[in-house]
Amino acid sequence: MTRPLAQLNRFFVTPDFSVHYRRAKQLLWQNQPASGYSLLTTLSSKLEYTIDDKQFTLAAGESVLLEPNTIVTAKGQKVELLFLTFSASLVIQNAAAMRLIPPKWLPNPVIPSGGSDANGVFDISGVTPGTYYLWATGRGAGARGGARADYNPIPVPELIARVPIAVTGADINNVSVVMNPGFTITGHVTIEGRSASESASDMTKVRVRPLRDPDILGQPAALLQDPVPSEEDGRFTINGIGPGDYRVYVEPLLLPARILPPPMPPSTLQGMYVKSIRLGNADLLSQGLHIGLAPEGQMEVVLGKGSQIRGRAFNDGRQQPMVNVTVVLIPDAPMRQRGDRYKTARTDTTGQFFMQGIAPGDYKIFAWEEIEDGIWMNADFMRVDETRGKIVHIEEGRSETLDVTVIRR
Repeated sequence: MTRPLAQLNRFFVTPDFSVHYRRAKQLLWQNQPASGYSLLTTLSSKLEYTIDDKQFTLAAGESVLLEPNTIVTAKGQKVELLFLTFSASLVIQNAAAMRLIPPKWLPNPVIPSGGSDANGVFDISGVTPGTYYLWATGRGAGARGGARADYNPIPVPELIARVPIAVTGADINNVSVVMNPGFTITGHVTIEGRSASESASDMTKVRVRPLRDPDILGQPAALLQDPVPSEEDGRFTINGIGPGDYRVYVEPLLLPARILPPPMPPSTLQGMYVKSIRLGNADLLSQGLHIGLAPEGQMEVVLGKGSQIRGRAFNDGRQQPMVNVTVVLIPDAPMRQRGDRYKTARTDTTGQFFMQGIAPGDYKIFAWEEIEDGIWMNADFMRVDETRGKIVHIEEGRSETLDVTVIRR
C-alpha cells in the first residue's frame, strides 16, 4: 500500500513548539521574505497583512501558515507581534512511522508496520485480511542547516494521524494520510456547593487526563503533551490530543481501574466524586470521548459531594466482628467498567469500616477475609460470589449504616 503522505511538506506549527522570535511593540510596516516556514501570531489586538495582493486580518490568538519564499506585508497599530521563522529543515522528510493496529484488543496481535521514504511514500507488506486503523506518527527533521546561529533549536513537533483500513484479498493503493500535531481541548472544573474562592486551593490538585479506550498494544500515546493540573479558577487545557477513542479521567478522584490500590486523595477532596464530564452535548462519563476532527466547545467537569457508608463486618454467625478484612462496594453490572464506582475499605480492631465519596446509584457490598487486590473486577471471580453480597441503594449526599457478613473462601 503506497501513497505519498499528503501535506507532510506543509504543516501547521503552533507557538508552543517554537522558541525563536522577536517582538515589536509598535509594528507599522514589515516586509519579510521567508526563507523557511513562518507563523504569524498576534498576542493582542489584531493584525492586518497582505499576501499576493490579498488582504487578511489576523485576530488575537489566531495564526496563519506561510509557504517558503512568501513575502508578507503586515500592518498593525499598537500590536504586539510575535514573528516566528522556521527553517526549511523542519520539513518532514522520512519521519513517518506506519502501523496497522486492529480496532479491538487481541491477546497476541500481529502488527504490520513500515515507514515512509524521503518523498513520503510508504509500503506495508504481509497484511492479513481484516479491519485496522493505519496509525502514522512522526517528528520533524530538526532545526539544522537553515537555523540561525543566534537562535535556540526549535522543539520538534510530533505529528499523528489515523485512517481506517479494511483489507480483503487484494492490495490497497493510494492511501492518503494527513498528519497534524494533535488538537487542543479547553475546559473548566467546578465543585458543587463551593464558591470559586473556596475551591481555588483544590483546583490545582485536579488533573484531567484522557486515555485511549480500548488501550490496544501498538497505539500511539493518547497525548503528545502531558496534561498539567487545572488553574485556581478551574480552567485547564489539554494539548496535543490525537484522533481516536478515549476515557476521560480526573485525577485524583477518577482513575483507571487498573491502578490498585488507588492513591488516597488530599483530605479536602476525599469526600468528592466526579459527578459529570461533558463536551458540548456529549456525556463523556457514559459515552467516552471520540476525537476525529477538532473538538468543538469546552469540556465541563463537575465534582460533587459523595455519600458515605459506615458499618461493621461480622463472621457467618454474626456473633464476632471481623478485624482487618476487606470490604468492597461494587456497582451494578452496567457500571462495572467504571473504576471510580468501586470503593474499598479495611475493618479496624472493632470490625468497623468507613467509605466516602460514593456516587449515587445501586451497588452490592461484599466483605472477604482474604482476597487479592482488584480480583473483584474479574467477572469470572464475581460469578461465584455474586449472590453473597448485600444490595445497597445510595442516594446523593446521604449517609448509610449497615453490617455485612464476611465471605470465607
